[in-house]
Amino acid sequence: MARYPRVVYKITHTVTKRAYVGSTARFEKRISEHMTALRLHRHNVEDMQKDFDEYGDNFTVEILDEIKSIAECKKEYEYMDKFDSCIRGVGYNYKDTHNGFVKVPKCRPGKSVKVKKYEYRNAKAEMIRAGMTLSVVAEKMGVSPQALSLKLNGKTTLTLDEAKVFKKIVKTDLPLEELFKSFEEVD
Repeated sequence: MARYPRVVYKITHTVTKRAYVGSTARFEKRISEHMTALRLHRHNVEDMQKDFDEYGDNFTVEILDEIKSIAECKKEYEYMDKFDSCIRGVGYNYKDTHNGFVKVPKCRPGKSVKVKKYEYRNAKAEMIRAGMTLSVVAEKMGVSPQALSLKLNGKTTLTLDEAKVFKKIVKTDLPLEELFKSFEEVD
């Protein structure tokens, strides 16, 4: 369970300009964990480890914001989006994605559910609220209705770019992590 207050931080490699955005209630300890893993050649983000191995310890660390309560938990994901850190080659948060889009924050309120499949009910509901059919949205996205159906039912991969285009087409204010939240029955 997430603890509050938390800080949103950014680690930037000064040579490659790639960034990692994270949040923690224990800032100094978390940064130390990142750096220790890099020095031991055990960081779970391969591109970050590669940059460390190739260019050395050329990282800057900064605090971007504070998350005071669960109501503000999406700030971390907004900064990931702002710095495009979930795009491999631009940032290091590509491991923080499911099928190419940002994970639902761990700090989200409500019951926890186990996710077997990525069925995007909110995306489907927003499409219907916008008065659009699957065929219309698919045509605007440049994919077949069958392909879009497979993506929205979690049978094939939905990329971050496709998720952003979908959001723009249906003109919803829901953040991506809510729009593409995964569902299944609660045990």
